[in-house]
Parts: sequence; structure tokens; C-alpha cells
Amino acid sequence: MRINELQQGAVRHHYTRQPDAVDGISLVNCCGDFQLAHKSVWYSIRGFEESMIYRAFADTNAMVKAKQLDFVIEKLDYNLYHLNHYNAAYQQMHVVKPLNDKEKYITNFKRTTNLETWGCARRHFDFEMI
Repeated sequence: MRINELQQGAVRHHYTRQPDAVDGISLVNCCGDFQLAHKSVWYSIRGFEESMIYRAFADTNAMVKAKQLDFVIEKLDYNLYHLNHYNAAYQQMHVVKPLNDKEKYITNFKRTTNLETWGCARRHFDFEMI
């Protein structure tokens, strides 16, 4: 499929909720699917906070950690295509789902609790350049 075919079938999303002006970090609302950084940044901030097991604020927390270490955060102006990954539980809007604690992970966040061995930091993966 060519990019112009994708653009013809694309649905533009117009979010009514504005980025959270209170945290002073978020440049884009719900940006987690599209955060890019060099691997040295991810190692420095020790990735996403592993104690955040619910929905919400994980993307902003990653930016908080990057900003605490003086990394530059900027919004790139690119067209992106998002593959929806909703499931039946997500679509049940009447069901109250637990959220991560904004006060703990954004407003009052001091430092990561992830160990230096977070994620797969010490694991070796084979790869092939093509």
C-alpha cells in the first residue's frame, strides 16, 4: 500500500482535550505511542517507570525523567498513522478503570525506582542489519 492510499483512508483525530498545561511537560496529549529518543536517553532515564502498572501518565513520566536529566524535549511536526489497539475492556466506557497516580508520578516525582537492570538492559539480542 502506498502512502497516498493510506492518506485517502486516514481519519484525522481532533481531540477536544488540550494537553495538560498544569504539568508543564506534555507537548502533545497522550503522546506515548510516538515518543522517540536515542537509546542513551532511554538508558539514562531507565525507560518507562515499571511501577506504573495502570493506564495514564506513563508517557508524561518518561518526559519528566528526561527533563530532570536536562534532555531537550520537542514536538516534531510529522504526519503519523496510529493503529488502534482497543480491546473489549477498553471500549467499556461505563467501567471505571484504575489510573496511575498523577501526583506521585508527575507532580511530585523525584527519581526513578527502576533498577539499573530495568527491562532488558543487560540482555543481549541478536540482530541482523539488512
